[in-house]
Amino acid sequence: MHSEGKGGILNVQLTGRHESRDHYIDLDYEGWRYHVLATGETSRFYDYQWPHRWTSVMYRRFNYAAVQGVHLIYNGLPAEAETTCLISRLEALREYVLPVESPSIEVAGQRMVFPVSLQPDEYIELDWDGKARHFEPNGGLLADITPQGEVRLETGENVVAFDCEGGDERSTRAEITLAVRGAPLENTAAKPDGDQAAATALDNGLSLVASSGSGLRVLQGSYERVSREPARSIATFDGTANAWTVTHHGTEPRHAALILDYTKADDSVIPDSETATTIEDFSDLTAYDMSDENQYEKYVVGGGKMLSPGGPVREGVTQTLEPCEGPPGEEGPAARYAATNEGAAGGWSGKGRRFDAPLDLSAQKALGLWVHGDAAGEVLMVQFRDVSGAWANWTIPIDYSGWRRQAYRPDANAKFDWSKVEYVIFYYNNIPAGRSVEVRLSGLVGATQTKGAPTLEAPSLTVNGASIPLGDQLLPGHALLLDGDGCVAQWVPGMKASDQVAGQQTPVVLQPGANRFELRCGSPVAPTTGLSVRVVPL
Repeated sequence: MHSEGKGGILNVQLTGRHESRDHYIDLDYEGWRYHVLATGETSRFYDYQWPHRWTSVMYRRFNYAAVQGVHLIYNGLPAEAETTCLISRLEALREYVLPVESPSIEVAGQRMVFPVSLQPDEYIELDWDGKARHFEPNGGLLADITPQGEVRLETGENVVAFDCEGGDERSTRAEITLAVRGAPLENTAAKPDGDQAAATALDNGLSLVASSGSGLRVLQGSYERVSREPARSIATFDGTANAWTVTHHGTEPRHAALILDYTKADDSVIPDSETATTIEDFSDLTAYDMSDENQYEKYVVGGGKMLSPGGPVREGVTQTLEPCEGPPGEEGPAARYAATNEGAAGGWSGKGRRFDAPLDLSAQKALGLWVHGDAAGEVLMVQFRDVSGAWANWTIPIDYSGWRRQAYRPDANAKFDWSKVEYVIFYYNNIPAGRSVEVRLSGLVGATQTKGAPTLEAPSLTVNGASIPLGDQLLPGHALLLDGDGCVAQWVPGMKASDQVAGQQTPVVLQPGANRFELRCGSPVAPTTGLSVRVVPL
């Protein structure tokens, strides 16, 4: 952009349906300059008067996948000023997720380095006592940090410098807030030593707290402990689905806690194999080809729809359906459903079949389906259509890897007739741009009866070859917490505290690099749902 240096700002505003994002360019220079508008502007919003409200800028989430327009708005120009800006091109740039390594600040010759790798939107807090903590974007505590060096602000003006490793090789941005404090206010009551000691003890202990919609939270005092590693879903104990790797990126060993969460085990949606009947065995994949008899494509709708040789897709997406191996220990064929999105973010596709005669599923209490995920973040939807065209949707987020048995309770939707099911359609939604995704499907069944989730007898954890017992059993609806000292406690819904169920064991210690985990049970158990394991570094 070419500026005349007359002062004021130019707001390059992106607009959506009801939301917008402001980006201010200060017109304090002359000539051509290239501007990267990486983040939206909010801190200076109230320094100016605008023709739009604050809610569109700060309150509503902006959808960068559905930008509807661009506004160019001058503001803050000097009185009686005239100015002209030349703009050669406004382009969208790809972002690369790069961490800020070992950030540091320097004041008056003193330097403090934080030995940590900060991912985008993560942050560090340094308190008055010199203790630093590393937080993830939503405020969860990732780690305690020991800063190297110290800094103090001198009386008067201070020049503060920020630096990090590799800062000259990348477009590094960080926001730094410095605060000062003086002597305590008069008549301020000091905390007694007893309260301080109690707070310290509380800060060192771990506890589990139920949270609506997000499972169990791990608290250490008033802080929530979190991990960059997602929870691991365990569907079977076959030596593969129950084994995984956790990578520790630090250079020193680090203790960790482990949460074995069985609270989401839902007895009422687990199909009973004794009463199960097959709905789709994926033995004949030609049934998913478009034809005069199989007109499922009319039900697959969405923006940018096109009919490809492989079926209906969003423009830029291709899809395939081919035979593959099924889950270990399970008999019968399986299908590999893959798609590649070379178009915009949010790609979609669909493959479906029409049954020779409408199926009567009205007596089914639960449906089951084996799905092998790739943890790429796409969403798989299983949709049923009745003879009138009404639908019932079963949504499965693919946020896990490996085989997992999915279960679904048929929705008693008055607009859908489960006694006359004509089509089943498998959809992909939210395929990332420039990515290929795949799931494997096996054994879509219905059952007229459900059964209880199995009890896990003598669960144990193996970490890098060392076994750690986790108590005698874990019941459905319960959870186990292995803390950083190796103590195992059981959590039951409604409990204010956890009960210790096993004496002190060997604690989990993450070694630098890859660490192999495996969850085992003392006796074989049936495939289960709602069981997950989370490793939280301390």
